[in-house]
Amino acid sequence: MTVRHTGADPLEEVWNAVSAGWRSVTGGYGWVGRKAYIKKKAGREYFFQAEPGDRKQFGIAGTIRSTEVTYGDPKTGGSGWHVHLHVLLIFANDPSSSIDSAKLALICGAPMPAQFERACALSALGIRLYERWEKGVRKAGMSTSWAGFDLREITDEGASFIGNYLTKSTYDVAAKLGAEVAASMNTKDTRTVSNLTPFGLLDTIVKSEQSFWWDRPKVHETWWEGAVLNVANLTDGEIREYPTPRLWRTWLEFESVSAGRRQILWSHQKKKCVTELDKFWTECLAARGRVRTDQDIVDVGYDGDLVGEISMNTWVTLSPEVAVGLLEATEAGELAKFCDEHAIAFIPTGEVNPPI
Repeated sequence: MTVRHTGADPLEEVWNAVSAGWRSVTGGYGWVGRKAYIKKKAGREYFFQAEPGDRKQFGIAGTIRSTEVTYGDPKTGGSGWHVHLHVLLIFANDPSSSIDSAKLALICGAPMPAQFERACALSALGIRLYERWEKGVRKAGMSTSWAGFDLREITDEGASFIGNYLTKSTYDVAAKLGAEVAASMNTKDTRTVSNLTPFGLLDTIVKSEQSFWWDRPKVHETWWEGAVLNVANLTDGEIREYPTPRLWRTWLEFESVSAGRRQILWSHQKKKCVTELDKFWTECLAARGRVRTDQDIVDVGYDGDLVGEISMNTWVTLSPEVAVGLLEATEAGELAKFCDEHAIAFIPTGEVNPPI
């Protein structure tokens, strides 16, 4: 989720607009719902029925929001400060449960499969979220454009996901989204000044001529006086004055604006866990930081059967993709065929020497 911006827009204005947009998404009755109420107007009473918010209607237990900031130097074709959010929506149940199957079948002329119902539910949710996002951004004085939205299911694909993650290669967009939420300030490419993370910007400054004293910090001492950088050579005592370099000013802008702002924020736990959604989210929050010991992992029983043996020398030479394929072939009962196709030395059960 982001806003339209130019190289002339200050970081604080862009960041404030993004924050306002998110508050608009989750801060009103559209998200939390509202109870039935009576409103009096011109001596008459009007009854309004209760309305479930998105959280209850779609079964959203909580959210994990990550703020990502990058900088594109306008002098190299960039558009200045770019602030956007990656948001993980944690569902306690299938969002398609919000769809009235009978009404959908009536509209479509035939019963629809579960996948279609889920797509309808996510489309409806995306539209509702975007409408409130746009309202909050515009109220903050900036704009956004209807460029579409992309809601994907993020699941742990087991060995396949792990293998691709370890090789830092072709995992899909949904997996990349999960990874960026975990470390968004440092995951972007920092080879060009047209799209830098803040620390990529700092790295560029350090390696530039603007930081000639950085390589020998024991020889120089620096301090600021307004917009002037003072550099004292501790060897000969000479003090030189430098107006704040352009990229240094950009970094200082990030330092001042980002102070006190959180990069990753989990939605809060309810003090009174009344609903099932609240209870589910409380369990999610309580599970953070839990680490199983090696003995815990060993003690887990998987009720597996010994199918054969691969030597250690063979195993360590397998690429992660082949190792994943080996496990999948084992589950599919096609282990021997897979080993033949990939020239893997495999000793079937019965031919394995008993352990010593």
